[in-house]
Amino acid sequence: MAGLRNTHGICPPEVIRFLLDLFKYNDNSKNRHSDNYYRSALVEALGNTITPVVSVVSQGTPITAENLSADTKLILEEVTRLLNFEKALPCYKYTVSVACLRVIRKLQKFGHLPSRPYLFKSYASYGHFIDVRLAALECLVDFVKADGKWEDLQYVMDILENDPDPGLRHKLAGLLIKIHHLKELIEEGLIFLSLSREYGITLRRRDYNQRRVQALKPINRNIFQIVPFRLGPE
Repeated sequence: MAGLRNTHGICPPEVIRFLLDLFKYNDNSKNRHSDNYYRSALVEALGNTITPVVSVVSQGTPITAENLSADTKLILEEVTRLLNFEKALPCYKYTVSVACLRVIRKLQKFGHLPSRPYLFKSYASYGHFIDVRLAALECLVDFVKADGKWEDLQYVMDILENDPDPGLRHKLAGLLIKIHHLKELIEEGLIFLSLSREYGITLRRRDYNQRRVQALKPINRNIFQIVPFRLGPE
C-alpha cells in the first residue's frame, strides 16, 4: 500500500492516515511476545510513502516547520514519538529506532528536512546498540556521499580507525567502499590504497601520522577477499 502513487506521483493521503491509524490503535498488551518487528515494518511503510518534494522549498527557500506538508508533519511527529519512546522503553534489538533513523534520512534526501548529520552522529557514538550504530552510520555515509564535507568524511574515518568494536569497523569499511567519492579521493592522493599480507586491503589518509585504516573482507580463517576499487572509467 505504501508504494501506491496517484496521478501526481505522490502517495494518497488515505494510505498515510491508514498507516498512522495502525500505530494509534495498535494494542499488544495481551500478547506475551513483542511486536517490535511489526512496528518497525510500519515505520518502514511510512518511509515508503515519502516522495521527493515539489515546491518552492526545493528552489532555495529554507526548510521550516511551516513549509512542511501536512502528511510530512504527521510522519515526522510519529517517527519522533517512536524514537523518544525507544529511549524510555527500548524494544528487542532496537529495531524501531533503526527504522526511524532510515526514515529521517529519507526525509532529508527527498527535501522534506534539512540535510544535517547531527542526529546520526549522536546515534553512531560508542555506547549505543550495535544495530542502531550501524543504521546511523549507514545514514551518515549516505549523507557524506550526497551532501557531506571533508570534515564529515573525516569523522567517519575516525570511527573506522579508532572504534573499539572491530565488527562495526569492518561493516563500516564495506559501507565506505561503496562511496563514489572514495575513487576521486584515491585519484587525488588524499587517500592511499595499499595491500599488505597482514591486513589485506588498507586505506590510509594523507595526514601527519599516516594512520592506517583496515578495510578487508575475510572469506575464512586464512583467505581474505580483496575488495575491488574501480579507479578507471566505469
